[in-house]
Amino acid sequence: MRIRVGSLEALQTEGRLVTKAGGHGVCVFWHDDRAYALDDRCPHMGFPLHRGTVEAGLVTCHWHHARFDLTSGGTLDPFADDARAFPVEVKGDDVYLVVTPPDNRVDHLRRRLAEALEGGLTLVTAKAVVGLLEAGVPSAEVVRVGAGDPVGSGRNPPESGGRRGGPFRHRADWRPGPRATSPRSAALPNPR
Repeated sequence: MRIRVGSLEALQTEGRLVTKAGGHGVCVFWHDDRAYALDDRCPHMGFPLHRGTVEAGLVTCHWHHARFDLTSGGTLDPFADDARAFPVEVKGDDVYLVVTPPDNRVDHLRRRLAEALEGGLTLVTAKAVVGLLEAGVPSAEVVRVGAGDPVGSGRNPPESGGRRGGPFRHRADWRPGPRATSPRSAALPNPR
């Protein structure tokens, strides 16, 4: 699906235009003689990215200074998630946003949970857990992801310590046994 954002002249003059796609805002940026589009909501805490600063191919959110690549939406900061990037087409003086179905959100959240637990990023951990539960993933599966089984297949059950102790075995404060999974599983509702 293509959505007309505005005129090329307006985009070049303003430097950014905001439109709606699928019920949420998308910002189209003009930088280095090219149009780029990102979800307008910063994935870290929701601040509108159209209020950010664009420089050297990056947009910086003004709330917590998370930085995102204009081409891919990839973040440079581990505390933030990637922003969704959209293709942009310029036809004559018209600028169009090309909207395609998003990637599999559940798989993405599973990966983010594993990465956040590995890096000790508590806010990212919480957001991934909430996202997985809201997507209907059973809480027991969320616990398995946190115990070192990112696909939830049961190959690395929590009672076995996951991948020879799960993803946290390299941390100085890691100890084998129940302590490795109980703080993470305590944050989830009882699956019984």
